[in-house]
Amino acid sequence: MKKNIESNRPIRVANLMEEGRFSGQHNRIVQVAAHLKGRGIETIVYFPRQDSEFFEQRLNEHGINYRLLKLRRPTLALKALILYFIYFFPDVFDLVKRLRKDAIDLAHCNGSWQIKAPLAAWLAGIKVLWHLNDTKMPSIVKGVFNILSSMIADFFILASQRVQTYYLNNNLLKKIPSMIIQAPVDTQRLDPDKPLATDVFEPDQCLRVVFISNITPVKGVEYFIEMAGLLSAKRNDVAFHIVGRCYTNQQKYVDGLKELASQLQVRNLHWHGFRSDIINVLGATDVFVCSSVYEASPTVVWEAMSMARAIVSTDVGDIPVIIENGKSGFVVPTRNPAALAQKVEMLIGDPELRHSFGQEARHRAKAMLDVSICAKRHEEVYRRTLSA
Repeated sequence: MKKNIESNRPIRVANLMEEGRFSGQHNRIVQVAAHLKGRGIETIVYFPRQDSEFFEQRLNEHGINYRLLKLRRPTLALKALILYFIYFFPDVFDLVKRLRKDAIDLAHCNGSWQIKAPLAAWLAGIKVLWHLNDTKMPSIVKGVFNILSSMIADFFILASQRVQTYYLNNNLLKKIPSMIIQAPVDTQRLDPDKPLATDVFEPDQCLRVVFISNITPVKGVEYFIEMAGLLSAKRNDVAFHIVGRCYTNQQKYVDGLKELASQLQVRNLHWHGFRSDIINVLGATDVFVCSSVYEASPTVVWEAMSMARAIVSTDVGDIPVIIENGKSGFVVPTRNPAALAQKVEMLIGDPELRHSFGQEARHRAKAMLDVSICAKRHEEVYRRTLSA
């Protein structure tokens, strides 16, 4: 049913995240909300307080309103999982009250596993826009999502063509309107021609091969390390940098990665942890590597493109749609460190090719991924959903 909105106030969108830890989805929320402020759309972001400090900082920097929730999230830890189910309906009904109090017009929900937010929005009589950002989910989660979304979703935003194929493969969901919108990148802010810090990494004469992401198994960090092992065995003029936050629930995985690096005797491998100055990190990068096993629309790859970096990426998400293999980067099979090493070595030895790839990558980022494009499509979806 079409919702009547007072003509003298902006459309009020609730962007709901059931995870506070900063990721590409959070980055997209901040960028799009900031760009829509002057277009008659006010965004209020709802998310749990736990591990949300950096997300709060980014929202404050852009003057975006938000609400902190005591929202339990499911994890593999038994206690947390039990609490998630015990407090499921109290959390949902608390969110219903908050959405009604804020006079929300449209709920923008994120992720197929995040079912409390869309259920609360539906119970509050608010239209539900469900944003899907992955291509791998446990069967039980996908099954619950299929049933629930077929009943309450008014529109789907899909982060890539592969996300569309993965989720909208049944007749019930195909009937619901949808649009593919890639994750955005601010190509004006991420501009290699702007002044950059020169002391990002310790001074050396090595070429820098860089990985940037939160450290989780889906990012395939072990394949980056195995690639580094292959290359460091042949040459000593290359340094390998892993930049990204490790949360406590991934510490066992990280310990295994460090043990792997030790067993392979990888030289010049550096762990940096979380860095907020990603622009400077990318500016100091010679070859950027994405070794992921699964992705949808990988923000950090788009950022590397915007910074005119030479890129080697696995064939995940819409990487082969955005990166023209052999022209604006190299695309290789997943779980294949030898293929990663071969392409990285080609770029290490050919500065002209690195420059050519970087320039073409930035051109495509500006034409296909800029935040202005993404924000315009979000506005179109918001208005279309409300008018239906």
